[in-house]
Amino acid sequence: GLAVRFHMSHAAPLLLESEDDMYAEPIEIDAHRGENRVCLSKPGTWVIHEQGCIKFGPLLDYTPWKVVTTAPGARMRQVKPKLVAHLFRINGVVAASEQDEEVVRQAIIDDALQLTLTVSSSEDDGGESTTREVIVAPNGDFSVWLEADRVATLVPSHSSLRFTPKSMVLRGEASDGVCADGVRLTAWQGEHRVGSVDPPLQGVVVKAFALLDD
Repeated sequence: GLAVRFHMSHAAPLLLESEDDMYAEPIEIDAHRGENRVCLSKPGTWVIHEQGCIKFGPLLDYTPWKVVTTAPGARMRQVKPKLVAHLFRINGVVAASEQDEEVVRQAIIDDALQLTLTVSSSEDDGGESTTREVIVAPNGDFSVWLEADRVATLVPSHSSLRFTPKSMVLRGEASDGVCADGVRLTAWQGEHRVGSVDPPLQGVVVKAFALLDD
């Protein structure tokens, strides 16, 4: 076989598949931070797929990394690509409060609940923040991909649900081989009211207070 060495900025599980031979056995490895060594069964092009919560491929199109080898004259072929983490996945869940579980679950399924993610600006963005929607699965799970060291604010909203906390600050980072889990939003049944002040006045502050049982 061919021994290939490559460098990782973070530990992560990887899958290597031959692009030239569909019958070649895929290779699974638990790569660690720093230099790694893997033995390929034959020369050619091998595609590196990330299996965890870190993307190492190019930032814009997320094209997988490839290791290209040729049949060497010696038994050992030294190829040293350097895989640097660019994107980190943050997993989360929208959980229903115990007393409103059925109502909340039905609202998530019927209305295709979405969360608003506002990502902080960087020099590459020209100093402007960007906003995108995060889709919540019917079971309440969701995930967010963030660039390394980028900060974002996650805000849930729904016409008939209220949430705690009202917003969350997320950061693109992960420990070696560990996803940034633990993002949890709790949804309660609520009302979204729209009103107006008549006659129109400026500087009026309207506050709503919930009356809860002891």
